Amino acid sequence: MVSITKIPARQWAEMVKALPAAIKEEVMSTYDMILQEGIQKGIEQGIQKGIEQGIQKGIEQGIQKGIEQGIQKGIQEGLQQGKEKNVNELVLRGYQNGVSFEILCLLTGLSEEEVKAIIAQHGVEQKKG
Repeated sequence: MVSITKIPARQWAEMVKALPAAIKEEVMSTYDMILQEGIQKGIEQGIQKGIEQGIQKGIEQGIQKGIEQGIQKGIQEGLQQGKEKNVNELVLRGYQNGVSFEILCLLTGLSEEEVKAIIAQHGVEQKKG
């Protein structure tokens, strides 16, 4: 049965020095093997911790990028909706004030069908003409 105790390095060196050569070699081989296992275990733990930290950092960066993209998309959609609202208001006001379809199309860049659709969507009765 193996028992693990903490022995200061200086005391360990003195104990090993006092051992006969054959035993000393076996003790040092065992010590080296234990040391190597400890190093390997430390490396594995370090790798695992590094992976965990990398995953966490990746998640944080992904969340941040998602937030930024969401904000950007929201701004773009808001601008587009605002532009559409302004165009709709221009079409409706112009139409209600007697501006022709041709002029409304020139001012807005919309086709005559699109202008008529805006007018119809807002329940404004189209003038016969």
